[in-house]
Amino acid sequence: MNADCQVYTKTLDQVGSLLHDRRQDAEIRLIRQLNWAPGLPEFIDHGFTPGGRRYVSYRRLPGKSLAERLTSINAESSDVWLKTADWRSFATGLLGRIAHLHQQTPPIFHGDISANNVLLSDNGTVGLIDFGISRSRALPFVLRLPSQMSIAAPRYLSPEQAQGKFWASASDVYQCGLVVMTLIRGKPINPTLTVKEMLERLRNNPSRIQEQAAEIDGAAGRFLARLLHPRPHQRPRAFEALAMLETKPYQTAVAPPSSGSATPVVNAASSEQR
Repeated sequence: MNADCQVYTKTLDQVGSLLHDRRQDAEIRLIRQLNWAPGLPEFIDHGFTPGGRRYVSYRRLPGKSLAERLTSINAESSDVWLKTADWRSFATGLLGRIAHLHQQTPPIFHGDISANNVLLSDNGTVGLIDFGISRSRALPFVLRLPSQMSIAAPRYLSPEQAQGKFWASASDVYQCGLVVMTLIRGKPINPTLTVKEMLERLRNNPSRIQEQAAEIDGAAGRFLARLLHPRPHQRPRAFEALAMLETKPYQTAVAPPSSGSATPVVNAASSEQR
């Protein structure tokens, strides 16, 4: 990484299979298609290193990942952003990035929205990175997740991804819900479950995470329950979810949690806590 010009160079894995090469082609084409918007990578260059490995360079986005910030605050270090975070502002920023992708011609579906791939700058700007498994109708092939393999972050899969079914924009909305829920709770979803157990639950009981979201007090719980519906066609589209945040049912604040609750990350004055 060149700190002076804030360029990030990603060296792509060298596997050698035709499918893997085509996925790398897809990632580069999608980053070029983004045509830069705030909070999304700006393509600069791509090529091969002297050793023959493929790379793609894009302008570095400011901030740390949500995963890094959660690790920091759980270690009792100071993270000003999380101490003053408002879940609505965070959700608005993330859904805005997703809506921008979905409104491209043709649409882009990210597919790997997780705490590691969502960046937060100190001024509250939300960024989205890693388009390694993203899909677009502009591509000559369709990426699907076989039920035996998890390409995206396993804890942030949508039910349809975990079940090896076709996924598109609704999966991005679901993953957004998981990331917002992670912010509110201050920890990953079901951290005590193994990846295998998480996948089995998504395949056999996909409603469970929606039920957990609904247990969060107030507007946040109501909002997340909509995004985390187990059936893709029952979830709002990204721009619809953005509009929901402006309506009265999702503007109600709640009192701080009772003693014994998990330590929240979001600010009690502006958001629900759990």
